[in-house]
Amino acid sequence: MPSTHFEDSLLHQNYNSSPPPGHFNPTLYPQPISFETPSRCLSPSRIEIQTPRVPSGNPYPDPEEFQSNHEISQPSISGASVNEQSEGDEPEHQSEEQDDGSNDQFSEEEDHQVHTEEPAIYEQWARTEAQRYLLHQTSPDHIARYSQIADPRKRNITMMAMLASVKEVLEKNDDFKLSELGKKQINTYCAIILLTPDLESYKGDAIETLLVAKLKEAGSGLPLGWKNDPVKFSLIKSAIKSDLTGIHSEMKKKIRASRGYIKDGKTVPAITISDLAKLLAGDSVTLNATHWARFAYLRRIYPHYTGENYWDEIDKALEGIRKQMLKDAKDNHAKMQRMLNRYFSDVLKQDYKEFGCPANPKYIEVPEPRGETPTTTSSSRKRTSRTTQKLGSASKKARRIPDASSVASPRA
Repeated sequence: MPSTHFEDSLLHQNYNSSPPPGHFNPTLYPQPISFETPSRCLSPSRIEIQTPRVPSGNPYPDPEEFQSNHEISQPSISGASVNEQSEGDEPEHQSEEQDDGSNDQFSEEEDHQVHTEEPAIYEQWARTEAQRYLLHQTSPDHIARYSQIADPRKRNITMMAMLASVKEVLEKNDDFKLSELGKKQINTYCAIILLTPDLESYKGDAIETLLVAKLKEAGSGLPLGWKNDPVKFSLIKSAIKSDLTGIHSEMKKKIRASRGYIKDGKTVPAITISDLAKLLAGDSVTLNATHWARFAYLRRIYPHYTGENYWDEIDKALEGIRKQMLKDAKDNHAKMQRMLNRYFSDVLKQDYKEFGCPANPKYIEVPEPRGETPTTTSSSRKRTSRTTQKLGSASKKARRIPDASSVASPRA
């Protein structure tokens, strides 16, 4: 094989002569350089000369002695040292490809060796973990089946299905729970209904039915479909009863305290109907004279119904008043309503006398019916007074409902 002039000069160089500075000195590199193919022939551009450090003294020591005492850098050919390019070696790019392939193959074999065990081992581990976390009896079977899925995409799909099922269960449970907004709405409507001045009863099915009707119109915070779902409907009814009980208790305490009481040997004076109305209603509704009259009625008859059945007895008393006045009005409902308005107007006026008149008193206007003369109006008022006196109480604690002319003294 013909060689270049530069290569011949390297092979036939006089080793005893002093090499020019920076020139290649094969004396320091005892391993010969072989040229197998013309494509691998050395050229000046492919040789990187690295001048080794030589100790002071003899600049050309014995090669074997120098090699045994010092590490000598070899000239690199295309980034690889001469020693690495021995005979029989493959080209550099082929070696790198083989290294990469062998590394990948080793990684796959290692991963296969680590992660592919007997399926029974995974199943047993799944059941052990399920037992350790005290899962339901069907859960270990699901986990064991999941452990046998080899395809990663199938495992992800199965996991997504499990998460979706959990989401559906949670959403279903939320439908059977009252949100904070729903609880607030029920409580607000219960409080407003109990302040209604023409309320016929304060307890029982009548007021609960009225509340349900109001919530059907504006109960936006309640569970979906509660109107037609028996379970959800019973949940709403239970919340209504609970809120009514709590509000009843608070109202009774405020009514009792408004009459005045003795605490620690000191007398706490009674408050006016205006102050009592603010305690009961706050700013939730706009109050008028009919509200004041109803509150005055609740306060006035409190001494006669102080027990736990306070509201039950009030419902019975109100029912007795309506029945008796309807009888006196000869089943004329319009006339009965005028008699009721007149009765509660007298109750409010009597409250002013007993507990003090507020700065801005309110009065119930009772319009006179058409064709009725003052004489007949006066007689009608007398009948109303007689009707009030004849009303019987359903409670054993009180023999009659106090009329507007009778005043109960404040009690502690």
